[in-house]
Amino acid sequence: MTREELLRILDFTESTRKLVEDGNNLSLTDARWNIIAFVIRRHFEGKLLTITSIAMASNVPYATAMRRIGELIDEGMLLKRARTRTGKSFSFHPTEKMIAEFEEYAHRLKSLVGHTFGFSQGGYSKSREENDYYFGASYMGSRLIPYPSVMEEGIGYDRVIRILCPSDPTFKTLSDMSRNLNEFCGGKLEVVNLSLDALHDEVIENAKLPNSRYDIMAVDLPGLANLSKAG
Repeated sequence: MTREELLRILDFTESTRKLVEDGNNLSLTDARWNIIAFVIRRHFEGKLLTITSIAMASNVPYATAMRRIGELIDEGMLLKRARTRTGKSFSFHPTEKMIAEFEEYAHRLKSLVGHTFGFSQGGYSKSREENDYYFGASYMGSRLIPYPSVMEEGIGYDRVIRILCPSDPTFKTLSDMSRNLNEFCGGKLEVVNLSLDALHDEVIENAKLPNSRYDIMAVDLPGLANLSKAG
């Protein structure tokens, strides 16, 4: 399932829960679900999570929210990761376990909805077999690998990782996805895209400095011979 489809299923689930919980006595506020839904959404959107934002999203008193957050950490569903080397501030992230369980839930819900409204022929199943319809307005293509979880120990938000690379579409994606990559790595990535000629010149000039301006450099393969000759 694509990221967009997973977010649509999350929208659908939250809307139906809100319909039941708001304005009647049919259901009580489910702090655990509210926290999980908020954490998953922010992760898919590549946005930072703090304990304050999670507690607010739970829609229950702060003390109750803190207990639910603690339970999810103890269960291995929620990761508390230091944001700086001092360890005085933290960010929170869904673990691989939480992401996998949400994706399993999304597959089962999609199967159930498809069977109920006649969109699929397979019927409701607990298996992760591919359904024959897209949960959303347009088809975005199948995703072959699970949505990634974050590094358990981030590189630190107080450290900037500078990456020098060509300005072709492949490496431009790094710039476009930098917000998501920042969350996954627990740091700040700064991507510099240059044309091939400018990239070659920058690598040469950078090599003359006592300390490199960049932590990672991606160079054009045909230019390796010239860079080798230049030392």
